[in-house]
Amino acid sequence: MVIGLDEDAAILRDDADTLPDFAAWQLSEFQQVLAFSRGLVSPDGEPAGWVIDADTTPTQPRFHPATPDGAAWVVLMLIASEQLQNDALSQPQVRTILTRYAGLSPDNIRPSRTLDGIYRHWIDPLTGNAKPGWDPEFATLSTMKIVAAAGAAIRRYPDDPAIVKAASRIIFRVRNWDTYIRVNDRAMYFKGLGVGPDTTSGSRPFHEGLTFIDQAAQYGGASAQSAYSFWLNRAGLPSAAYLTGFPITSNASGAFEAAFVSLYAPLLTPSYRASPDWQTQVRNIRWNNAAWTDDWGPRFFTVFSAGTTRSDWGGYRADNLQTHPGDVTTFPSLMALSAFGDPNPSVGAYHAFRRGTRQTFRTGASLLYRRSDIDRTYVPNSAGLPDVALGALALAELRQPGLIDQVLSGPYPRWEQCPTDLTGDGRIGIDDLYAVVVSPSDLNGDGLSDATDAQCQGNWLRRNERRQMLQR
Repeated sequence: MVIGLDEDAAILRDDADTLPDFAAWQLSEFQQVLAFSRGLVSPDGEPAGWVIDADTTPTQPRFHPATPDGAAWVVLMLIASEQLQNDALSQPQVRTILTRYAGLSPDNIRPSRTLDGIYRHWIDPLTGNAKPGWDPEFATLSTMKIVAAAGAAIRRYPDDPAIVKAASRIIFRVRNWDTYIRVNDRAMYFKGLGVGPDTTSGSRPFHEGLTFIDQAAQYGGASAQSAYSFWLNRAGLPSAAYLTGFPITSNASGAFEAAFVSLYAPLLTPSYRASPDWQTQVRNIRWNNAAWTDDWGPRFFTVFSAGTTRSDWGGYRADNLQTHPGDVTTFPSLMALSAFGDPNPSVGAYHAFRRGTRQTFRTGASLLYRRSDIDRTYVPNSAGLPDVALGALALAELRQPGLIDQVLSGPYPRWEQCPTDLTGDGRIGIDDLYAVVVSPSDLNGDGLSDATDAQCQGNWLRRNERRQMLQR
């Protein structure tokens, strides 16, 4: 506490306070989310590498399927952990997860994908196919997340052949990117079919699919690149404002979206991070939600986002400034507002921590999730990785400024890389390239003999040999 005096000021501190200070809490919260994330990697005897989408309260069995979404967030958390605290376990765990989602695990249980490489959202970890009782959709939003994580893994571990091969398989199996964007209005299709997109699933900008549009612009053609320019032009998109003069870009004029919609890209998409207009978007989300908090006086800084709620409030739902039954604040989205280095939103989360609002889950992790101002005794029965990890990654940026740009958000690989030690000598060398060129095998899984398309091997080898020359 700062106390004003006649000519100066004094600081009064409670020496009996045993709670961590703000800086120490940032690391503590990150570590709890990391434990939550790690605890969902094959937690109940599933084949190695599957990531269950959500955790439950300690007394309730888990019930969610595996997802590419969950896998993506765990991979990103592991990479951030290695960067932040020299986590020696990160790389082997990233390898196991990506190997599974690339379809390269020895048990041959593969995640089902369309012919265009679009991943199924809800996956039965025992078969790789649709989980009975869950929507069997193939989801572009799920695909963009695992592609983003694979890109980060290649950048982080360029000398790990298994990671490079798996990440390449994840990224370069996605094809026909342009067809998932409607030409006339640049809407993105949310669903894929066995062949091509589900053209009934289009959604116009703005939403979190910006990351998919970014990927399409890099791997697709001119129409995808044109769509990306359109999506990035914040001035040309609809908006809404609770606080006059601080508009929030949305998908319809006067309509609000859940906060997370604008908070994935600050973690994953370089051009969004570099844009002053989109940095303003994140600040405006903070100020609009702060204005609502000032007007209505809830116990905690309230940011409306997505997550589990009471069944009579709609069960799982994405809240926004217009529609928010239960007045539930989502602390991970509050923390994610710090992704550009602004500590102030996370101070609000720290205040909630100091009031004892962490929730414990079956993994043993205890972290900030969601709290209602209408029913302050309500505790959600589960929490999903996509709704939790984004806040912890922003805290990692506060702890180590520049971390997101260094290891999470960066350029994607331009060519497929599929290193394989065919000769068994423990390294990738010219002999392995020769073995691929003369072999009828199909190592990269595109249905063609590698004798006709060994470029993916060659690109990796040439890059690796250049690195070795530089090291010498």
